[in-house]
Amino acid sequence: MAYYYLGLSLLSHRHYGEATEPLKIAMDLQPDYVQAHLALGDAYLKQGDTTEARAEYLRALELQPGYAAAFHGLGRLFEVQGQDDQAEQQYRKALEINVAFADAYTHLGDLYLRKNRPEDAIDLFLKAISVKPDFSGAYTRLGVAYAKEKSYNDAIAAIRKGQTLSPQDPDPYVSLARIYVELQSFRRAEAEIQAALAQDND
Repeated sequence: MAYYYLGLSLLSHRHYGEATEPLKIAMDLQPDYVQAHLALGDAYLKQGDTTEARAEYLRALELQPGYAAAFHGLGRLFEVQGQDDQAEQQYRKALEINVAFADAYTHLGDLYLRKNRPEDAIDLFLKAISVKPDFSGAYTRLGVAYAKEKSYNDAIAAIRKGQTLSPQDPDPYVSLARIYVELQSFRRAEAEIQAALAQDND
């Protein structure tokens, strides 16, 4: 478990390559550690290694056939590969198993945003927030969706909520900057970009 949590910590700090080794050690010590297979799949996916990521997600499903998080992982993998229909199927499977899976609602909402279905995306982001009220990322994505609908006041309010919940996350600042650019409020946009860089120089 110590190696597993070390891997998770490295993943959360975006050290994806470094995360793989402790996760592999965790699985060597306990081969049926389903969460470690999932985390290793996530690490591989973040590095662009879809083959290894798929293998780990499928291994997690072998160990625990109804594991919603593994279906969610496969959904993200298919989305990276541009297979949106297969991605949607996997997200739906995850949500059938766990109707309170906030991440699956959010990723499916992102997929709908890319398909220019902002109304459907808004519904999904609101569902994510309803099951996880402190989900900063869902508020940020909700703001992006509102901006697609030209509901700028709602968009800014939602993203500001995301900033409040997770002030060290650069994503809400960048999302808000894009809205201010669209509104031609360039000074505000620059201030948000500077705030994002203050949180993460990379």
